[in-house]
Amino acid sequence: MNVEDAELLANLAVDGILVRNARSEIVTILVRQLPEGVWLSTSDDLPGLIVETSTRDEAIDVVREVAFDLMELDGLSPDRRHQRFAFIYTSG
Repeated sequence: MNVEDAELLANLAVDGILVRNARSEIVTILVRQLPEGVWLSTSDDLPGLIVETSTRDEAIDVVREVAFDLMELDGLSPDRRHQRFAFIYTSG
């Protein structure tokens, strides 16, 4: 995904939080509600990011922390104030 596509997705995100990536890219997070009622967050941009939360709003805080941890494990030094995320919400 190129930066222009990611920015377009960010503009489509409902209740999305935008912050800047150490690689100057937006990290896209897919947050979907499962039939059981929990919310599952994953990202093609951050392999290994799989987070389950009980509410959609909780996903934002938890996913951000897990994403930063994964970036640091990959040897990156993300700027926690400027990292950009686009949260895309779906159900089903």
